Amino acid sequence: RRYEADVPATLDLALRAELAVQGLTRFLDARFAPYNHAYFNVNPAFMTNHYGQGHQNWGKTAESLALARLMSGSRANLDVERKTFNGMIDFSKSKLQHDKLPTPISRVMLALMHVYHREPNEELKGLIAFMADVHGKHATIAAEQAYYWDGPPDERDTQLGVNGYLLQVFVNGTAIRALTRWHQISGDEQSIELAGKLAAFLVQPKYWQPEC
Repeated sequence: RRYEADVPATLDLALRAELAVQGLTRFLDARFAPYNHAYFNVNPAFMTNHYGQGHQNWGKTAESLALARLMSGSRANLDVERKTFNGMIDFSKSKLQHDKLPTPISRVMLALMHVYHREPNEELKGLIAFMADVHGKHATIAAEQAYYWDGPPDERDTQLGVNGYLLQVFVNGTAIRALTRWHQISGDEQSIELAGKLAAFLVQPKYWQPEC
């Protein structure tokens, strides 16, 4: 539904989102996936799939596209959006079979839930529910805690992470986002229970105590 209204002469976020829709649908590869890496320090600049983790981040760009379209109401390049979401779903099915770390699937869930909010349908709801169930199957449960990654801290000189525990917070925290969002939509109690156990794992003091 569209309507005209007088608004303050401030930054037009809807216009910025409309521009974002153009950008997010015009930098994709032949599979309508985000490229892995871009080089702007050469002439001409170019994008490549030889380095980086572009396909692993497919859910991030798809979620951004869904949110930008929601903000702006833009109908530009809907055919491209459909192809990138279909490609992302096909890609996620291969990740479901082989990967124990759910982060790419968590990001796909977040993207699909925005689409479901815009266009609810039972097929999409079933797909998201299946992805949520996979989160439960891949989690390691230890009493009242759960986790996907609990490796040693990264002691290298880096600004990333909390006391070197970047992957623990990133992997488990991203899953919490997806599972709690799914509970809000579906009321699925298993998802919120798992999210609570993941949160209990992440609040261990070793992840948050200041470095000496």
